Amino acid sequence: MPPSLDFTRRRLLQVLGAGLAAPLLPGCTRSETAELALPPAGAPLARVVPAPAPETSPGPLSAAFQHGVASGDPLSDRVILWTRVTQSPAATVSVAWLIARDPLLSDIVAQGSVSAEAARDYIVKVEVEGLSPGNSYYYRFFLPDGGSAIGRTRTLPEGAVEQLRIALVTCSNSGSVFNAYARVAERADLDLVLHLGDYIYADSDFTLAQYRSRHLAYKADNPELRELHRQHPMIAIWDDHETCNDAYTEGAPPPNPYLGPLWPLRRDAATQAYFEYLPIRDHADGSRRIYREFQFGGLADLFMLDGRFEGRSKQVSGESDPARDDASRSMLGPEQEQWLAGRLRGSTARWKLIGNQTMLGHLNEITTTGAKTNNWMDQWDGYPPARQRLYNVLKGDATQAKVDNAIVCTGDWHNSFIMDLPEDPLAGYDGASGAGSLAVEYVTPSVTSGFFGVSELATYSPHIKHHDDSLHGYVLLDLRPERVVGEMWVVDTVSAVSAAESLFVAFETRAGENRLRPYTAGPTRHGS
Repeated sequence: MPPSLDFTRRRLLQVLGAGLAAPLLPGCTRSETAELALPPAGAPLARVVPAPAPETSPGPLSAAFQHGVASGDPLSDRVILWTRVTQSPAATVSVAWLIARDPLLSDIVAQGSVSAEAARDYIVKVEVEGLSPGNSYYYRFFLPDGGSAIGRTRTLPEGAVEQLRIALVTCSNSGSVFNAYARVAERADLDLVLHLGDYIYADSDFTLAQYRSRHLAYKADNPELRELHRQHPMIAIWDDHETCNDAYTEGAPPPNPYLGPLWPLRRDAATQAYFEYLPIRDHADGSRRIYREFQFGGLADLFMLDGRFEGRSKQVSGESDPARDDASRSMLGPEQEQWLAGRLRGSTARWKLIGNQTMLGHLNEITTTGAKTNNWMDQWDGYPPARQRLYNVLKGDATQAKVDNAIVCTGDWHNSFIMDLPEDPLAGYDGASGAGSLAVEYVTPSVTSGFFGVSELATYSPHIKHHDDSLHGYVLLDLRPERVVGEMWVVDTVSAVSAAESLFVAFETRAGENRLRPYTAGPTRHGS
């Protein structure tokens, strides 16, 4: 067993040294043309806007933390902290950590040490318990020659909560600049980031070593991703490209070669690397279940889904495939379906957020003959009975109350869609008033991934209130008890570093209405 690092408060002060007195730089500055995510002077605050994690760290920096720091899966009293030690000749390296209430790391809440082992690619994951709800914290890792950058995280609130601010991101393919991540990192008043899949693109990888290498490259080559992780806690789910395109429980469609008995090897390698490299909570039994629940006091419950590996049936060949309407086919699997139905029906929170990989709403396109068609069988459109079972939960029946105020948060598409969710957009739904909508959905634009063109939507898709297939960015959700506002923020380029962003479109859902309204009051701000 390697010697432990004795990082008492005295030892920490010795390591930090005179650097504690150094002035701190702000975490980031926003573009002069962008709206600040801060309240106007004198505005009442529901809580104090936390300070960004400083760009410079007090005390020496170690070159061993080249892949940054991260936090994730926060609860009201705990959070996961993450880093990686650049590979060492030693089989095991002892890493010290601390977490404090202030960016100077002087008000220490907890500290300890943990082993980074070669067998787990020198990954460090620590679950820090005993924290206070709804508070920001600052953390750092240490080796004898110095420390990591300082990260910032935040616990979930309890009780009466007046506001939440959450960023939705998806689809970050390497080879382009992750400007959207940089803009999200600058927002000091976010509570957390939801990553809704395609964190990496690893379609050509097959082995654990290859998947690890892909994650390593993403963190090493993209400072915007490292900064996003450093500034905000993340709650993440995978989609298909963390393994290979259009993956499902038992394989992936051609031309992916690893099907049948070889598929579990590829899937297990990909999901192991995901659990290693993301700040996601490990399960005591070693399982890799990613569907899970998070509670934000009485304001919101969040249900994160696994629409890939938990129970997804193989995709059908097209709209006319008779298997498309087979009620035995599933997107989530029976166990997860029952879990989600029970959680939605049992939730007492005002808002129910559903983190979802693929688009739930209907996408009706127009063919050259003027007829409608559904061309995207990897979406919930390819699983209509499974979608209807979820809609039945939302609308209720004689024995079960309806579930109001559901907001579906979706990734995958590369395009952006903002839509009402009726059972059938062409029957029993009024596009003008929103009557007949059961919930709303935000499909966030991609961070960098290329676009899919779709044909004219308006005639056969009156529920789609916004669609764009040419802009990159993210969605910001601002939740209050009386309403949720969803803002689509876009960046100007992914081919060069740029600080420009703009608010492209915004919609509002009022409590109890289950539909979208245009929101024209300007960018939402913390506490106002």
